[in-house]
Amino acid sequence: MRPSRSRPADDKSAGAWRGLRLFEHADRSSIDHLVLEDAGQGAEEAIHIDAQEVTIVGSTIRSVEGVGVGFGRHGTVAHFAGNSFERIGRWPVCPSGRPRSTASMA
Repeated sequence: MRPSRSRPADDKSAGAWRGLRLFEHADRSSIDHLVLEDAGQGAEEAIHIDAQEVTIVGSTIRSVEGVGVGFGRHGTVAHFAGNSFERIGRWPVCPSGRPRSTASMA
């Protein structure tokens, strides 16, 4: 299976676009073998999950200005395996929203 690639057409730099958003009505969505590049503007997530029971497998998230995968108040995963993260500006995975600073992680 060849991966699907999602990136901006005209700007190849970290944070060039917001990324993917799975909101509350996207429950049981599946992301499989996606290559996601140049997303996550500022402190934003390249993939933001506010849906429940989401599956992310075999995917690569690279060149992100903010967070690789972040979860909103309702976001949960059913399966998360075989993913890789490259050149992430903040954190590869942030389990609960966007922390404002490293002090809030203590």
